[in-house]
Amino acid sequence: MKSRAALATLVALTLTLTQGLAAQDRVDPEYQATLHKIGSKPEAEAQLPLDAVFTDHTGKKRQLSHYFNGERPILLNVMFFDCQTICQDVTAGLKKTLREIDWNMGEEYNVITLSFDPLDGVDFAKLAHDTSIEAYGRDASPDAWPHLIGAENEIRRVTNTLGFQYQWNEDADTYAHPAVIYIMTPDGKLSRYYEGFQYAATDLKYSLLDAGEGKIGSVWDRLSFYCLAWDPQLGQWIPAAYRVMQVGGALTLLALGLVVWGARRAGRRHARVANDTASNDSDTNDSATTDKEDLTGQGLPPETPNVSLGTQP
Repeated sequence: MKSRAALATLVALTLTLTQGLAAQDRVDPEYQATLHKIGSKPEAEAQLPLDAVFTDHTGKKRQLSHYFNGERPILLNVMFFDCQTICQDVTAGLKKTLREIDWNMGEEYNVITLSFDPLDGVDFAKLAHDTSIEAYGRDASPDAWPHLIGAENEIRRVTNTLGFQYQWNEDADTYAHPAVIYIMTPDGKLSRYYEGFQYAATDLKYSLLDAGEGKIGSVWDRLSFYCLAWDPQLGQWIPAAYRVMQVGGALTLLALGLVVWGARRAGRRHARVANDTASNDSDTNDSATTDKEDLTGQGLPPETPNVSLGTQP
């Protein structure tokens, strides 16, 4: 079993590395050099400009406040729709992870894809939206995963807030930009971000739960999340020993309390049955005594036992 697990891990690492190398192979050296100069350097709890106006995949213009309305956390993906390199790998990894999360998009969380290319139009946005929803493979409301386009000044307001850097590369005839997704709170504050092309479903789920500020998830989700802590070095959620001990201690006390409660409840039930039995016996004796007194009062001899006398020879 251990050898199979090790083999599975090796295969997963190989596939991840292969995808990363494939993404690099599709770009020229100049483009790769530009990638090293840019990245995503967001500030903690950066607040999106909720009054920024964008057009969605249906052609409707709306402020970001329409989406960040305080109801649920949002996973924000910044890209451009005509991207043939990094965006495809980021989007593929994101779609795969969303299918693995046991929550439903549009219920516990939403997703927004924002194009930073001001030349992208509604047709591109609608095509990207339809492709994304089809890949997701579940029913979702139209607002669950909007694909947005906008004017350059509005785009810059968002990308500057997120520290998302991008640059046009003439030689490659495309944009150089980082591979990153953002976890936003329901009111549009940055909670956490992930770089790269692959995202563990469990990590992403717990990051959304963390960003949800107690508004999403079941009791079990919240209990299991309480036992975790974010490791910035590993970039993932790991068990927090002291919280695990706290939960374990609480569950132990709860179990002991239930045992004591059950024992006391059983004791009270036994005492009640014993009292009822004693009361019934007392009523029976009282009834017999009353019958004898009634017979004596009427001048009748009390009943004598039916005794068989022996015959003398």
